Amino acid sequence: MRGVFIAVALLWMTRKERLFGAEVDIFGWSHYLDLLFIQFGASPISSLIDDGTVSIAMALTLFVIPASKKVGGRLMDWEDTKNVPWGILLLFGGGLAIAKGFSTSGLGTYMASQLQVVLGDASPFAIVLSTVGFITLLTEVSSNVATISLALPIMASLSQAIEVHPLLLIIPTTLAASCAFMLPVSTPPNAIIYASGRVPITKMVIAGIWLDILSVIIVTAFVYTLGHVAFDVLGDFPSWAVPQQ
Repeated sequence: MRGVFIAVALLWMTRKERLFGAEVDIFGWSHYLDLLFIQFGASPISSLIDDGTVSIAMALTLFVIPASKKVGGRLMDWEDTKNVPWGILLLFGGGLAIAKGFSTSGLGTYMASQLQVVLGDASPFAIVLSTVGFITLLTEVSSNVATISLALPIMASLSQAIEVHPLLLIIPTTLAASCAFMLPVSTPPNAIIYASGRVPITKMVIAGIWLDILSVIIVTAFVYTLGHVAFDVLGDFPSWAVPQQ
């Protein structure tokens, strides 16, 4: 079993092309798989292979690889799958589906653009505070990556429009995207806790609201204290952030 996990990690790390230095190309195994298919007159398939493909393929091998002689059978059989916490997987999968719906339907982009319209004339402090609050709520129903991919371009454009240091908005946006405390679909740890059946969703929401409020205060204070010391976010609008004509 340990060998399968190690194999999965190695396949993940070596799947794509890696570039080390300016003149050294190390191609991943998907590249050589394409060459093999081309050699037999077939189309390349590397574009169809991702980390999920590796995970599923290696999971299937657990039903094929023999277990030790003492145990007998295979590393995994159908009886073992009945003990898998499917509720957690379905719950987190639902969160990913919601995040995909946000991006596909354009709802996330619409919400972020409306934030830009509303906050365009506000003070930088009000913008930071509102942004942290908005992103903290958004990340409760969307994955961190989806939230960041939607919000960061808007924050970058907004910083250029009001001529404040881009990091003044980008840093709190990034930190706030990790403040998911209320709902089970927010992040896998929340889903695991909820699936245990010992913490009802009402308690998660009540406790999470206070944590979200505390996070908004802490992140905003961090940006205006340590953020300024480390990155000079309250300084002049940097020349590298000026839009290129």
